[in-house]
Amino acid sequence: AVDGMARSDTLRLQARHAVAGGRTHETFVQHHDGVPVHGAGVNRALDRGLAVSIAGVVHEAITVGTDPGLSAAEAAGRFEAATGSRVAPGRAPALTVLPLADGSYALAWKMTHGDGETAFVDAHDGRIVSGAP
Repeated sequence: AVDGMARSDTLRLQARHAVAGGRTHETFVQHHDGVPVHGAGVNRALDRGLAVSIAGVVHEAITVGTDPGLSAAEAAGRFEAATGSRVAPGRAPALTVLPLADGSYALAWKMTHGDGETAFVDAHDGRIVSGAP
């Protein structure tokens, strides 16, 4: 299943590490139409090429559009105006698909603000949104 999702570009290999005893650990990140899905992905351990463990979260039936209505700079400006907190220098907002508590999804700009916390701004309407717990 992991290899099929990787071939379809649903999962993208982020890291591969060889470990003792001929094992390999792989980390995959889920994407929807080329945009990473926040908190979604799979970790797989292989022993001489055979999967011995697979764990993670993959979201199905994501239907949110991936064309942002706001640029990263516009989203950062809206966030700063609404909260009074500054986006951390050198940490550009990144586009993500954010799973929401009600089971729906939002296209959002993920940003780190001055105190090191993460915030999300809806990439279509500029609202500050919260992800699923």
